[in-house]
Amino acid sequence: MLGKDFDLHKVGIKKHVPKTTKYIIYEYRCQQEARRVIRLLHCTHPQCGKVFRKWHNFFDHLRIHTNERPYSCTIPGCNMKFTQRANLNKHMDIHMGIKRFTCNHCCKSFYTRYNLNSHLKTHNEEENNLMMKFKLDINQQLIDDQRVHQEQSIMPQAQVAGAVDLMNQYQCYEGTQHAPLHV
Repeated sequence: MLGKDFDLHKVGIKKHVPKTTKYIIYEYRCQQEARRVIRLLHCTHPQCGKVFRKWHNFFDHLRIHTNERPYSCTIPGCNMKFTQRANLNKHMDIHMGIKRFTCNHCCKSFYTRYNLNSHLKTHNEEENNLMMKFKLDINQQLIDDQRVHQEQSIMPQAQVAGAVDLMNQYQCYEGTQHAPLHV
């Protein structure tokens, strides 16, 4: 059924009905249950073609194309309008000072999940900076330890070289010579 042949007000939904006829309604009857009807609501706006099964989702979607914003903020001086009642309700939280999203790291609260997620990145950056500092500290400690051990060597470098020469000249009991060692 084409949109121009169907009155959306007959649906019985107590929501604002978008003013458009660019849709097609497909109805299918189940063979097992003759009373059951499956309805697919197809948007035919240019470059869209989305399909919905529920009227309220379909209405919300159609308002994107018609630019209708039937839900207005009732606070004096605020001229915000919304396509969905849920977005108006979220907006009203701002006027009421209700921050529903709280950071688990520092207990700071935010109006939107987006703002919370942006804030969480700062904690991740702090953790990454601490990890980098820890890695640099560990590397510096290893370098310092290596220097200390070289200074406390049991034999001076010249004696080590002489010992290696002796080992290179040593004959194994099987009569084979060891591979040369290098310092």
